[in-house]
Amino acid sequence: MHFTTTGSGELVYRIDHEGRIVDVNDVWDQFARINNGIELTGGAVVGRLLNDFVGDSETKYVYDRIIRRAHEVGKVLSIPFRCDSPTCLRWMRMSVAPIGRDTEFRTRVLSVASRRPGALALLEPGGQDLVTCCSWCNRVRSGGAWLAIEDAVVAMRLLERPRV
Repeated sequence: MHFTTTGSGELVYRIDHEGRIVDVNDVWDQFARINNGIELTGGAVVGRLLNDFVGDSETKYVYDRIIRRAHEVGKVLSIPFRCDSPTCLRWMRMSVAPIGRDTEFRTRVLSVASRRPGALALLEPGGQDLVTCCSWCNRVRSGGAWLAIEDAVVAMRLLERPRV
């Protein structure tokens, strides 16, 4: 099962001026549970820094710039992005709004498509090869290009590698 709510099913969270999560809505908890992230429900994340949940410095930088920009212009910024799971591709839109010194994020699922099982899920854990994947756009670095995961599997011949 995967999160497919569109319409009024907005995932909403708010951070304070120090970047601490101060509020999440029920859809946040629903999204966490459906995606096997029970440890990410509201009770576990409220009071913690948003950056605690962002894995790399590039994405932290992007979030920081978006938050700063929303407060500089004093209006809502709207950003399309992908948020995939092992079983689906999700196209979403995030709105970032300055609310006093706080920042409110509203995320809505625009569309969902089934995903073919990916080769990355088939790689043995602890292997020597690293695959670099952007946590913002979910593209994989292959040579000097950033490719959609499905294209990277083909370009990198991941399914042709011997199993360890």
